[in-house]
Amino acid sequence: MSRPPRMIPLLGAVAALSAAALTGCSAGQITQTSTQVATVNGSSANIGQLALRDIRILYPSGGTYAEGSTAQLVLAVANQGLAEDTLLDVEGEFFASATIPSDEEPATGEAAVGVEAEVPAQGVLQFGTSEFPTIELSDLSEELSVAQVVSLTFVFEQAGEVTVDVPVANPIREINREEGFDFHTEEAEQG
Repeated sequence: MSRPPRMIPLLGAVAALSAAALTGCSAGQITQTSTQVATVNGSSANIGQLALRDIRILYPSGGTYAEGSTAQLVLAVANQGLAEDTLLDVEGEFFASATIPSDEEPATGEAAVGVEAEVPAQGVLQFGTSEFPTIELSDLSEELSVAQVVSLTFVFEQAGEVTVDVPVANPIREINREEGFDFHTEEAEQG
């Protein structure tokens, strides 16, 4: 009676190790996480050492901002650099001016201060909080609706300018709606 050669277990071990090694070869090549983006409503942009995140116009009561009204802009600016920078202005074609509301009244003969906010080095500046209110986009030249996208240009003292397509945000809570349209007509039911 002959004994099976000792090569069979060795070949099985080599095959198992080869399969494990080949499986690891594709790791990191086309990963699911490399194409994922943050699940926030707003847009984002990078310019120099600044990262602008969750840029959005807040949901308007009633679903639209009327022409001539004021829209509320929120965003977070993270400064990854070692020097502070200053947000000088926010520009766009659909509004007259951008301002950060203040409790202080401007001096007689002076215009209200626009947007001028320092972004600390290695820090974050967040608009739409109790410390920093929203940026007001005043005197809209057109009506803005939910999910509409508009172009805004952010002007920084050191980093320069960056233009971003910014959405008008969806509501953050459920909205009571009227009864929907009934697409089932009598003709369809009879035919």
